[in-house]
Amino acid sequence: MKLKVYNSISLINPKDWNSILHHTDIFNEHEFLYALEKAKVEKSITKYLCFYKDERLIATSVVSVFYLNLALFIGDNAFVRLIQKIFSRFFHLKVLFVGTPLSAGQNHLRITSKNNFTEILNKHLDWANKHCKENNIKHCIFKEFEQNETHLFSNIFKEHNYFKACSIPTVKMSLNYSDYSEYISNLRSGYRRQIQHSLKKAGISNFKFEFEVGPKHNSDTEFSIISLKEYGVEKFYNLYLNVLDRAEVKLETLNQEFFEQLSKDESSTVQLLRMCVKDQDLGVFAFSIRKEELTFIWTAKAASKDKYHSYQNLLQALICYGITKGCKTLVLGQTAYYPKMRVGGTPEDLFLFYKAQSNITHSILKLFNSIIFPRLKLKPLKTFNT
Repeated sequence: MKLKVYNSISLINPKDWNSILHHTDIFNEHEFLYALEKAKVEKSITKYLCFYKDERLIATSVVSVFYLNLALFIGDNAFVRLIQKIFSRFFHLKVLFVGTPLSAGQNHLRITSKNNFTEILNKHLDWANKHCKENNIKHCIFKEFEQNETHLFSNIFKEHNYFKACSIPTVKMSLNYSDYSEYISNLRSGYRRQIQHSLKKAGISNFKFEFEVGPKHNSDTEFSIISLKEYGVEKFYNLYLNVLDRAEVKLETLNQEFFEQLSKDESSTVQLLRMCVKDQDLGVFAFSIRKEELTFIWTAKAASKDKYHSYQNLLQALICYGITKGCKTLVLGQTAYYPKMRVGGTPEDLFLFYKAQSNITHSILKLFNSIIFPRLKLKPLKTFNT
């Protein structure tokens, strides 16, 4: 087996890189990674690992070096928050991150066959350890893994002195309905009334959504599907920053250059769902549809709340649009848990594997694992009748 490490995704043939991806794997696509790299998001230094067997690509990995704030994982523990304020530098770390600066509940290790898994992962871990030592990087994180994935290779990470920790949960939702009305009828009455109340605020009755295509405006409430380029990158970015400014914990801050790059990619499946009321643009949801999976990616809104309940109604419009397009799954992401669970989303735990190069630091982090990386206990809501 041969490992090749590239300093730029542009040095790798897009067809080769994309050939081993799953059809819903938008965040690991060559074009998406190129946009992140070109924009220098979070000022990260990115490496691209390609594993070959008999000259055939059998695995890939994206590795980024940047500064990470452990406050992302801490939660509401008052004692640890106090320690963070006193020893802020301890929580602001230069990290070798097996993944990208974009947090989307994804891992960026792709392996074509489980038969090669142990050999590839051992080789990857050896490379990561060597790279950290050569570049004075004190911490290494492999993320994000679902519970069933961790069982496959926990022992391998343990042999390399990594410990397993909780990451930030994600929310997913089934869209396995014949139409939107079936979804609505399956909701328990209390949750259905909440949705109906929000729809009425925007003048929508009988749970009816109609979607325009392109930049059009009517006098009443309108939902339209529009490209990032049509909407305007600068306009989108300013609204996106408004959302970040209101966030208690920022997962990452993408720059305008990234969205400029993304808008130039004609093969990109990222679209915007826009809500307008009486020619007033209330904001957009960015999303992507691949096969039967709809992924909700970003929110861009001027205000957190408005009299038209735009966030709740955009969420319902997204669900309706996904069902209409034949999607079976909606990936809702790692923020705004309650509003997403209230419409039928189910939280799913994600995990990471952590190693500090210093034995003392590693021991401290491992000892306080459950405090620094607490499991966010999200009790699923009984949203549906069955």
